[in-house]
This record gives sequence, C-alpha cells and structure tokens, in this order.
Amino acid sequence: MKETIRQIRIWEVPQLLRFRAKYDYKIPFLSESSKVDKDSSIYHILKMIWHGKRMATFIALRDKEVLGYISIVFGKYKKFQGNAYLVSAAVKKEERGQGIGTKLFRAVEGHARENGTRRIEFDVFSSNKRALELYKRLGYEVEGVKRRAVENKQGSDDLVFMAKFL
Repeated sequence: MKETIRQIRIWEVPQLLRFRAKYDYKIPFLSESSKVDKDSSIYHILKMIWHGKRMATFIALRDKEVLGYISIVFGKYKKFQGNAYLVSAAVKKEERGQGIGTKLFRAVEGHARENGTRRIEFDVFSSNKRALELYKRLGYEVEGVKRRAVENKQGSDDLVFMAKFL
C-alpha cells in the first residue's frame, strides 16, 4: 500500500512522539539538562496550539503507521516572515531510500510557498551523511559550518547550515 503525506492532527501527537523516540537522530546530551519534558504529548499539543499557523508538521502514513515526519516553523517577526526554519525530520529506518523523505520535503516546501515563505533553512550534524546527501539532492545548499559545535562519544561533530530559496 502507498503512503499518505499530510499535516498531523492533534490526536496523532502521541503516536508521533513514540516514532520520534525510536527513529530521530539521537543526540542524548542535548536533552539531559532540559527542565521541561519535551517528550510529553501535552507539551507538543500545547506547542502546536501556541504556534498556531507558525508551525506545521507533516507525517507520512501507511495503514495508520507513521513512517516519517517533518516539522517547520515560520518566522515570527516581520523581518523574518519570509523565512522558515526546519525544526526536525526523520524517516523510519526500514523505509529510508524509498522516497518518503523527498515527499515530506516537497509537502513542507509547498506549504511554505503557500504561506509566502521565500527561504527554508536548518542545520544538520555533519555525521548524518545520508541526510546531507538528501538535502543536497533536493536543492539545499551549504551556507556554513560551525566546526566542532558539539561534543559526542567520538569527540565532536560539526553543524552544517543549509538553506534553499523557494
């Protein structure tokens, strides 16, 4: 059966959080010091309500199973309203390489265009090679690198800043 790509509904947030816990690119030390439980359904539902039209999350589903997602936040202040920031994206490990990530990006880019966005930007860890390849294939360009931005078990990792004009 073919997957469906669409915006998430509030009642699907718990399912998305279970997906994220299993498939998101893990950076455990980034969440250790957080005082807010950012993995809670209530937190995410409130965040969706609070941000309203400034935030969008698209999910890929097959038979009600989440295969992947992508979240974007649009500029809040007038001078940034033409910009959007990709917050996070992931595809189920077993589904990677099947075009789901591409479809999610196309959906979020279309939504961004409809909302007057001229530019999408984000950062990605340099060790996430498959993601970097996908983003470049989709037309995103490297705008800079923050060298040794984070410490990890292997030593450190760079943050690669990427963007695309729509």
